This record gives sequence, structure tokens and C-alpha cells, in this order.
Amino acid sequence: DMEDSLEQRKDAEARALSGTTLHGYRQIWRRCDRIASLPLLKLKPIHPSELYSELAHAGWSGGKGPLSTRSIGHTHALISTVLAWGVRLEIVLRNVAEAVEPPKGAKKRARPYERADAERLVAEAAKTRYGPLVVFGFETGLRRGALAGLKWSDIDVERRTATIRGAIGQTPGKTWYKSTKTDSVAAVALSDFALEALRAQRVQQAKDKLAAGAMYDDQGFVFATELGGLPSPGAISHAVRRIARRAGLSVRGVHAMRHSTGSWLI
Repeated sequence: DMEDSLEQRKDAEARALSGTTLHGYRQIWRRCDRIASLPLLKLKPIHPSELYSELAHAGWSGGKGPLSTRSIGHTHALISTVLAWGVRLEIVLRNVAEAVEPPKGAKKRARPYERADAERLVAEAAKTRYGPLVVFGFETGLRRGALAGLKWSDIDVERRTATIRGAIGQTPGKTWYKSTKTDSVAAVALSDFALEALRAQRVQQAKDKLAAGAMYDDQGFVFATELGGLPSPGAISHAVRRIARRAGLSVRGVHAMRHSTGSWLI
């Protein structure tokens, strides 16, 4: 059945996928209970079509209501990929997903911070331990995982660069350091503001170490937790959103900061 086929595909390709990607695939597959156990020979285009309609109107048993067209599109892509793999291995004669169009909606445009709103966010963040992170995020445009994974050993103050060697991956109940998506290493130029943010972060960590005493476990991360441990991308996102709400901003989140940086550079 389709569930067996997916498990075989995951076994064959798991080494090439990151933990977060595999977790995402498993989350998507849980939406497919309606068709997952059907014999492949009995699968018809109507089955994924009915599934997409159900997801759009009622959602799925493990979810919180109807799914967005983007989420249904991810479901369609996974089903289609699994069946295409099955066709290549002659497990199934036809990819029925090719005959089905998933629902389409208007594409959401990225919403960057306007300059004045960015200044409000920076000012509000300065009242918290996340002040240096927000400034550094705006100055570099890094993803939240790369911000979390940045280590002091990656910083070259004399050359004014930060070398991006990895990021923090996260799934429910698990956080780990991983290499970048393509295993590549990139150097990011650091502005005066970015360097000043790093100096402020050094001061913040010195305060953390003093407060934590022997409990501080310095793992070398720039934006470490208050006890020196592995920073969580999710916790960083929640903190930035919380700060943005306090500042009365409608645009929130680390990814919006990244879009802002790109817009300003252009």
C-alpha cells in the first residue's frame, strides 16, 4: 500500500535528508490517512482529489481546522513524489496524482519591516536580552537557525566577517547543531552596527555567567541561552514576536527581518 511505499522511500533516502525535513514529511503524511492504506492498484485520481477537498474544508484529525492551499500543495507534492518513485520501481503503473490539481490560492507576499518599524523593534528589543540579536539579525539577514547556530569561533573581528558553518535544527522535543543545507560555508560581512551588537552580546553573556555561576555551561554559541546552552530557533522566534507585539507592530518574526535586510540591500 502507499504507506509501505513511503516507508521504503524514507529508508532509501533518509541519509540524504535533514532531521527537520524528515519530520516535515512525517507531519504531512499524517494528513493522508484517508488514502494511505489503500492498495496501490485500486488508487484512482478521485482519492487524492477527495483528500484535498476534505483538508481544505475540515482539516485532518491531528490538525486545528482547515488547511491552507500552501499546506495542501505540500501534501500533493509528497503524494506525487512517492507515486513517481513507485512508477520508476514498477511498484505502481501510474502516478494518479498527475491527473489532479491541488487547490490554488493567492500567493502571500513577504512583508518586510519598514525602516521606522524596524527602529521601533530595535528600541523595544533593547529593553530585553535579545537586543543584540535583533540588531545583528537586521544587519546580516541570517535565518533564525543560522543566528542560533552562530559560534564565537565563527567571528573574525579583524576581518569583520562571520562565517556561517551550520545552524540549529529543531523538531518537537529535540534541538541539535547541523551543517548548512548544502554543507557550504559562507562568510558574511559585518557592519559597524553588527560589530557593536556582538560587543553588547559579550557583555550580556558576562552577566549571564555571573548570574548562573557554576551552572553556566559555555558551549560557545553567540546567542546562547541564559545558562550557556544550545539556543532554540523557536525560542528566538517567539521572543522576537513577543517584542514586536509590545512595540505595537503588525509585522513580526525573524524571517520578516531577513526580508527587510534584503530589501534595504537592494
